[in-house]
Amino acid sequence: MEGSDVYGNMGFHQQTGRRALVDRRRIQAPAKTAVDDEEEVDYANIEDSVEPEEKTPNSKKPLAEEPKPQAATKSNACGAKSIVVLYILLIGSSAVWMALFSRAFAKYSEIAAVLQDLRTTQKILQDNDSEIAAVLQDLRTTQKILQDNDSQLSALVTSFGNDMSHLISKVCIKTCPCEWISFNEACYYFSKERADWHKAKESCNSKNASLAVISSDQELDYLKSRIGSTHHWLGLSDSETEGSWKWLDGRLVETRFWNSGEPNNAANNEDCGKVTNSKLNDVPCNSEEHWICEMKL
Repeated sequence: MEGSDVYGNMGFHQQTGRRALVDRRRIQAPAKTAVDDEEEVDYANIEDSVEPEEKTPNSKKPLAEEPKPQAATKSNACGAKSIVVLYILLIGSSAVWMALFSRAFAKYSEIAAVLQDLRTTQKILQDNDSEIAAVLQDLRTTQKILQDNDSQLSALVTSFGNDMSHLISKVCIKTCPCEWISFNEACYYFSKERADWHKAKESCNSKNASLAVISSDQELDYLKSRIGSTHHWLGLSDSETEGSWKWLDGRLVETRFWNSGEPNNAANNEDCGKVTNSKLNDVPCNSEEHWICEMKL
């Protein structure tokens, strides 16, 4: 009985020790794997393995060496892969950030260049603005000078107009009418039609003039140069007293002005005088001739 108790107690202790060993393995293992499933045994198998050992109580077998866990190796491999993936992600994100930073730096450089150009343009515009302001000031000064000159010119024009009016008024008095010719402070009109002496006299009177009278040899020569080969009535006759030839202004006709042998009073009917291409000649007053009007200035 005592021997059986001893063997029985020994088997109990061995079974308890194996259970403790299995429990310790479970605690130490990080994860349950297929190997663990193979090594894990139930307590029934343990009891079966204990029975033969109970038959040799005197044998002293050392406890089986604990197998090394293999789950840790697989776990380390997974951890290494995770680290590699993290490194790859880190490198990728770094590359992305570097690309973004490069683009941002390039944009910043472009913006900086544009700003520099704008500052340069602004400086140029400011300088030009100063020049433009100076030009505008010069233009205003010139405008002021022109306005002053314009006022002076207006005054001069007004004064000139007044002077011209005064001069014109004087010139008009000393200017011959149209179709009249000026000579030695007198105007002369040479008719284009013919008429008797009395009608010629009336025509000149209607023009505020009279039949021309000769006062000098120069005047006679000038009139002859103008008439050519034609004959023209002059303002002389002896109608009042036969043989007493007078100009219409009352002066006697000087002998030197007559042609040779004139006046001859041919047919006792030549009472009016005319000028020929040489000198004076007496003819009947009813003859039709051109005539010369004279207007003193």
